Amino acid sequence: MEKAAEVGEISFPYLIGMVDIDNFKSINDTYGHDAGDKAIKLIAYTIKDALRSDDFTARMGGEEFAFVLLDATHGSSSALIETIRESISNLEITLSEEEKIHLTVSIGVKAVLPEMEKMSITAHLNDADKALYEAKHTGKNKVVWFE
Repeated sequence: MEKAAEVGEISFPYLIGMVDIDNFKSINDTYGHDAGDKAIKLIAYTIKDALRSDDFTARMGGEEFAFVLLDATHGSSSALIETIRESISNLEITLSEEEKIHLTVSIGVKAVLPEMEKMSITAHLNDADKALYEAKHTGKNKVVWFE
């Protein structure tokens, strides 16, 4: 399946994104593990629904997910990842009339250029994770690209 790139735009074989639910511990501590489980499931479905048919996602453990976008450009990927972040920030879990949980995520992204393909997947995941922690430490509810 070919994807058209804008003129002059960089394309890459794939990119890796790491997603972490913001303030997840406080959701579990305040509302209980059932609410935390609902948050995890809702976010997993939101990520999966946003991805294209050739892309994939996985839960890495706890409240952290990874996704891989194949054969993408920076522009199309940026838009898709921002859609994921924004869609999640619009989610709400209703526990009762008075109790609603609003969710946000931080996302770190590593674009893998052709010359980087020989690096291990672990190295790419670690780089995406570094970008994720920068997103967490600089305000949360944002996307940071590894440079």
